Amino acid sequence: FYAGFILIAPKFFGFPETRRAVNPIPESAQITYETVHFPSTQHPIQLTGWWMPAENARGVIILVHGFRGQREIPRFGGVAFARQLIGAGYSVLSFDLRNHGDSDASPDGELVIADLPRDLSGALDWVAAKQPDLPIGVIGLSLGGDVVIRTAAHDSRIAAIVTVDGAFEPVAASFNFMVRERGIPAPLARQLVWSMQYVHRIWPDESALDIGKRLDGRKLLLIHNEADPVSPASGARKLKAALPDAELWITPPPPADHPLMRNAGRQGSHVLSYLLYPEAFVEKVLNFFDQRLAYTAHS
Repeated sequence: FYAGFILIAPKFFGFPETRRAVNPIPESAQITYETVHFPSTQHPIQLTGWWMPAENARGVIILVHGFRGQREIPRFGGVAFARQLIGAGYSVLSFDLRNHGDSDASPDGELVIADLPRDLSGALDWVAAKQPDLPIGVIGLSLGGDVVIRTAAHDSRIAAIVTVDGAFEPVAASFNFMVRERGIPAPLARQLVWSMQYVHRIWPDESALDIGKRLDGRKLLLIHNEADPVSPASGARKLKAALPDAELWITPPPPADHPLMRNAGRQGSHVLSYLLYPEAFVEKVLNFFDQRLAYTAHS
């Protein structure tokens, strides 16, 4: 019985289809946008996103949310940050990965990490058709960081990558998720993760950390909070060590009495760096995109 439970439990405790309602962008945000639909490159899955154009845009930034997220990315402050990008001259596409938000579910309802780059590839196809002459940067948060790294390994259209608390070591991140979010005892969580990895094959054989080591480090800005309890900062440090040309910014852990931490829940400081350090975050990201996308546009 126990062995059978370990084999089937990941379908219930692992990465099932997850939906969180998407709120419209409020008028107070002063963002002009339209809801758009486009296919993943794994048909027939249809994806939903927000297209937020900038006047006289000089580039396009795609936002990729994390597990159990959606295109609004409220925990990160996605709408406010999109407004900053638009004000700096970048059009923005924020979209729902499969099994999230308003996008279609995968045919069997399971979320398989290896399939998610096909969703980002679909977004790249849509942007390339919409704005064929503009360079493209991508920001991936948590699981979205994993997706961006995997996609960039085979898609040269991504000219610049920013990861925010990227889940480069998915086994550790999944274990932390089960223990913190689901309240599963650690010994059982370890066995469930083993089943997800070797029986259900939810993750690809090669980690995003190993794939990322083959990228051009100059394209990469890694932002990670030192105290992130979900995706350990060690993954970002390992990737930086392998790619000396990559830029690494470890944001300091917030004080325990910081107002944001009162409602942060078990995820702690995970993907909160923009809200914790907004001015420094915006300056760091915009400087990176300004340099990388301008270089791409003129090369």
